[in-house]
Amino acid sequence: MLETLLEKKARWLSGEGPEADIVIESGGTLARNLADLPFPGQASDDELHNVLDRVLGAMEGHDIFRAGQFFMVEHLEPRVVRFLVERRLITPDMERARGPRGVWLSDDQAFSVMVNGRDHVRLQVRSAGFNVDEVWTRLSHADDLLGNVLDFAFHEKYGYLSASVSEVGTGFGLFALAHLAGLAMSNRVLADGRRGLFHPDNLSFGQTVYLSQIYAAARQVAGVASVNAARFQRQGIDATQYLNDGFMRLARLEVPRLDNEANFQEHGVLRLNLFGGK
Repeated sequence: MLETLLEKKARWLSGEGPEADIVIESGGTLARNLADLPFPGQASDDELHNVLDRVLGAMEGHDIFRAGQFFMVEHLEPRVVRFLVERRLITPDMERARGPRGVWLSDDQAFSVMVNGRDHVRLQVRSAGFNVDEVWTRLSHADDLLGNVLDFAFHEKYGYLSASVSEVGTGFGLFALAHLAGLAMSNRVLADGRRGLFHPDNLSFGQTVYLSQIYAAARQVAGVASVNAARFQRQGIDATQYLNDGFMRLARLEVPRLDNEANFQEHGVLRLNLFGGK
């Protein structure tokens, strides 16, 4: 199993999608529990087997669940389970849980259905770039299909019930993984109110762009140990002069621009290759 997963490239790592220059991936989860059974942490093995049988039965026959495979987590080698956690295909709760539990993984590793982790069912969808519409559409569709068969625990006042108080209500969570270095050098306003290096308010006519400014912006990001530029040039001109000089001098009526929009590459492009990390 591990070798097969390593051979396949996860779709959410394609480097495509909206805002892919800044946002590596976006994703969401939905937590659901069966109304007539205890939460997994309080359930017996027989009850957990009951959950597995009913959830897998509800998944049968639907196209959204065809291109994938189901695995019983307690039957997997510890190193495989750890790999699934580190690739975030399952949650750490699934690794720590005891008793009958499993996960269905789509072939492209963008969709998973975890059974008997912290909750009876946890749906997870991931997508390349900042693609929250696709994430919600797939989660909502899967939730509807399962909800048509399974009776999920729901309270008129509090909403969907969960083993975690923080997820009571909608049971929905949204996340995104971003290139912080890319954001620091973008034309956007950062979360702390600072402007990105190429924000229009930082630029003026005839301004010289120094490579050292880019290095400094990247190094300000927590966790960045070193920076090396492989290419530094005008859009459409393949030359090493600016990289060798360490600066790009513009004409009197020129303004530097780095919008990093996939559909308007003539407005500047930033590409980051990240190495190391934990």
